[in-house]
Amino acid sequence: MSSTFLEFFCPLPAAFVMLSRNQAPHTTHSRGRAGERILWIDTVERRYRPESQHVRHSPNHPYSFGQGSMLKKLQRVVPADLQRLPEERIDSVLWYIDYSWEPEEVLWEALDGLSPKHLHLVCGMWNAEDCNVGPLDELHKQWDDLETLTLVEVCNHDDEFMNTTKMPKIFSRISSLTLNYCSGANLVPPHATRLKQLGILGNNASDLFILAIDDKLNQDLRNTLEVLEVSTIGNSTNLDYVLDIEPGDFRDRLRKCTRLRELHYATGCENSADVDLAPYIPPSVEHLSLKFKRSRPLLADMDTWIQHASDPTWLPHLKSFKLDIDATSPVQELEGICLDPSWAGEVVDVPPEEFSMADYDWLFEDKKAVLCQRLKRLWPDVDVSVCYYL
Repeated sequence: MSSTFLEFFCPLPAAFVMLSRNQAPHTTHSRGRAGERILWIDTVERRYRPESQHVRHSPNHPYSFGQGSMLKKLQRVVPADLQRLPEERIDSVLWYIDYSWEPEEVLWEALDGLSPKHLHLVCGMWNAEDCNVGPLDELHKQWDDLETLTLVEVCNHDDEFMNTTKMPKIFSRISSLTLNYCSGANLVPPHATRLKQLGILGNNASDLFILAIDDKLNQDLRNTLEVLEVSTIGNSTNLDYVLDIEPGDFRDRLRKCTRLRELHYATGCENSADVDLAPYIPPSVEHLSLKFKRSRPLLADMDTWIQHASDPTWLPHLKSFKLDIDATSPVQELEGICLDPSWAGEVVDVPPEEFSMADYDWLFEDKKAVLCQRLKRLWPDVDVSVCYYL
C-alpha cells in the first residue's frame, strides 16, 4: 500500500485532508519507513509562501507566518480523523520545523485526540536545529500508541533540546528510533526499555551509538537492541569520533549487544572504522549487511573476514550476508598509519601509478568471491548477495 499524505493547502475530499503541495519528503522513503496515512505539517512552506508576506511582524516573530490560519485548519483535522474507521485513521505525524519554538504549544494542542504510531521531526530547515516537543506531555489524549520516532538534523551540542530531562515521557515507549544527520550528545530517550531498532545515519553516527550504549538511563539497551543500522558514508566532513571516542570503543559496544539479529553498517576508512570489525560482531546476528569504500587497509582486512567465514563458531545463526564495496570510489590509504588499528591517520588517495584501478577491482572482487565461497561451504543455506563466485 502506498502512503497517503494528509496535506494542508489542496481542497480534496474529507478522506484526504491535505497539508502541503510538496512531494512526499525524502525522509519517509528510507529503509524502515513508518506510516501509511501521514499527516504532513510543513511550517517552513507555510512561512515562506508568497501570500504570507503581507504579515507585518518581524521575520523572526513566532507568529510571522500566519499562525491563526494554520491553527484553524489544524483544529479541523482531529474531528475529521475521529469519524474515520480505525484502519483509516492517521497513523503518522510528520513536522517540517524551522525554529526551536516550533511546533508551538497551540499546534500540539490542535492535534490532541490523534493516535499516531509514528512521529517524524525534520528540524533545522533554516535556523535552530532543535524543536519544541515538551507540549506532548500535556496532551489530554496521550499518544500511547507511539512506536517509532524519527529525528532529522537535530543538534544537541548545547544539551538543550534533547536533554533527557526534557524529553516527553511518551518517547520512552518507542520501539524504533532513527537519527538522520543528527549530531552531538546522546539522543536516545531515557528508560527506553522497549527500544529494539536503532538507526543512526550520517554525522557522528558512531559516537551517538557509543553514547547510547553507555547511557546510565538505558543500561538494558545492549540487551534489548535487535536491529542496528549505522552509516557514516555520505558525510561531507569527518564528524565521527570527535568526542574523545575511538573506533575501538565502537567495536567494544557492538560486541555487547548480545541479542542483535540485524546489523547494517556502512563506513569509509576514516579513523580505521572499516577494519578489525569481524571479531566483534555478536554471534546472535542473523542478517549482516556491510558497505565500505575501497581502501588499502580494508583490502588487507578482507583476509580476516575470510578467516572468520571458515569458523563454525562465528555467526552460527547467520541467514543472510551482503557485502558492498563501492567500485566507484577512489582507493584510499591512511597516511602515517601505524600498527595500532585505532590510529586515525590522514586519508589520501592511492597514486594511480602504483596500481591501476582495474588491478584493484580484481583484488577486491577476488577476495569477496573467496569470502562468499567460504560462507556457502560452511552454511549452504545462507543467502549471500552482491558477491561473485569464481
